[in-house]
Amino acid sequence: NSNASSSIGIAVKDSALTLGEKVNINITGDKSLGIYGNGVTYTDNAVTDILELSLTGKGSIGAYLTNQNSNILFRTKSVTLGNSLDSNNYSGGIYIDGTGKIDLETGNITIGNAPSSGEAFGVYVKSGTGANIGSIKTGDINISEDSALGIYGENVKNIQTGNITAGKTGIYQINRDTAAGVLNAGLMTVTGNVDNVLGIYTSNDGVVDVTVS
Repeated sequence: NSNASSSIGIAVKDSALTLGEKVNINITGDKSLGIYGNGVTYTDNAVTDILELSLTGKGSIGAYLTNQNSNILFRTKSVTLGNSLDSNNYSGGIYIDGTGKIDLETGNITIGNAPSSGEAFGVYVKSGTGANIGSIKTGDINISEDSALGIYGENVKNIQTGNITAGKTGIYQINRDTAAGVLNAGLMTVTGNVDNVLGIYTSNDGVVDVTVS
């Protein structure tokens, strides 16, 4: 727990990061980061009580994992964030990129407690290619920012999500794999007062079955 600005809950570089039961990261200061990893080997050993992220200050990011070149299953029970602070300090739920296979499973993601004109994202995943095509599974995503993106998935074949409320774009998916993919989404609500709003965009070399309900 921390109420200081620019706090980091966990930071690991070029090493192993293992999470067990009952890991709850609670930070109230602005411009903070729940988990930072660069080139980590990530292991989730939780069975019944998985990771929870709560960063209620402005301009914070729940988890940021970059250069993720080993396969990863990243799970959270929920992610709760404050509004964006400004154009240089926006809020974001979970960001993961790398050449490994990235599979993300998360419960509800909530960003902001009041409508705002800032930028934010719920999920950003850029997985590897070929055998390392990733997947995204989420609960509901609710973002109170005009220029918000619910889900961005690159080299992600399967997306399953609950309802999404975001300012500018609900889901943006790019997949260069020729195998068939699936995108199942709940209700899409785009609320922002900005140009070029978009509910779902998908670009794939293979066929993607899209279901919105």
